[in-house]
Amino acid sequence: MAQDGDILLGLLGQSLGHSLSPVIHQAFFDELGLSGRYDKIEVPDAASVPSTLEDLSASGYRGLNVTIPYKLTVLPQLAALDVSATLAGAVNTIKFDPTPTGYNTDVSGLAEALYQLDLSGEGRVVVLGNGGAARAAVIAVSTLGFKSLQVVSRDHAKARAMLDQLLQTAERQSLIANCRQAGLTSFEDLVGPGADFHEDVSLVINATPIGQKNDHIPDNLLQFFKSVGGPGKCFVDLVYGKAGTPLTGVAQQAGFERIADGMEMLIQQARLAFKIWTGQLPDGQLARKRLNEKA
Repeated sequence: MAQDGDILLGLLGQSLGHSLSPVIHQAFFDELGLSGRYDKIEVPDAASVPSTLEDLSASGYRGLNVTIPYKLTVLPQLAALDVSATLAGAVNTIKFDPTPTGYNTDVSGLAEALYQLDLSGEGRVVVLGNGGAARAAVIAVSTLGFKSLQVVSRDHAKARAMLDQLLQTAERQSLIANCRQAGLTSFEDLVGPGADFHEDVSLVINATPIGQKNDHIPDNLLQFFKSVGGPGKCFVDLVYGKAGTPLTGVAQQAGFERIADGMEMLIQQARLAFKIWTGQLPDGQLARKRLNEKA
C-alpha cells in the first residue's frame, strides 16, 4: 500500500503478467533511496483508456509507461507532446504534472543500447518490421551514423508509409537520407536472386514479434541469418527473454559476433522515463542485477 509522499508510477497496457518493468523501477527506487510504487495497470479496451488516465491522475500518480496496444490510443488524451513523441509517432511515457504530457523513450533507449555495443556506423543495417518498434530502430541507427538501410516487411506499402511519415517530422539529415534512400524487401525475398544487399550487412535488428511466443521461424529467415552472419556482425532482437530469444539463438548459430536481446533497451528506456518523472537518472546496475537473478 502506498504511503503519504510515495511516488506512484505504473504501466498501462494489456497482458502485463510477465512484464519486468516493476522489477526495474523498484530497483531504481532502491538505488536512489526513493519511496515509491510501480503498478501494472491492465485496461481491457481502448474505450476505457480516457477514464483510466483521469482516475490515475486524480489518485496522485506522477506518471505512466504505456505499452501495447495503447501507445497511439493515449495521444488524444494528452495536453502536449514532447518532440520525442512527435518524432516517434507514439507515446510510451506520460507525465501528469503539471498537465498530461506524452514522451517517447524507446528511441533514445535503443540508441543507448546500440551505442553500448560499440558499433562503428559502417555497413548496412537491416531492420525487420514496419511498426512502431521498426520506426524507433530507423531513428536510432540514423542517430548513430549508419547511412545504409534496408527495411524488411510483409507489406511494402506499410513500410514506405512508415518512412514517409518519419520524413514529415525528421530534422536530422542522416534520418532524412535514410528514409529517402532505404531499400525495401519482403520477407519472401530475403534470400534468392533478388536479395542483393547481403554482402555489406553489419547490423540486423528484429523489430517484429517473431520469436516472442516461441513461434515458428520461417526457413527463409533462417537462411538469411546464415548468409549474413559472421565475424564483426551484430544482431539485436527487440524481443527479450529470460535466456535470450529464439532469434538470438539463431544468430549465435549463424556466427554473429555480437548479439543482444531487448533487455538492455528495456532498462535504458526505463532509466530515461524515470528521469522524466523524478528528475533523477539511475545508473541501472541494480536493475540489471535483479533481472539477472530472475533469469
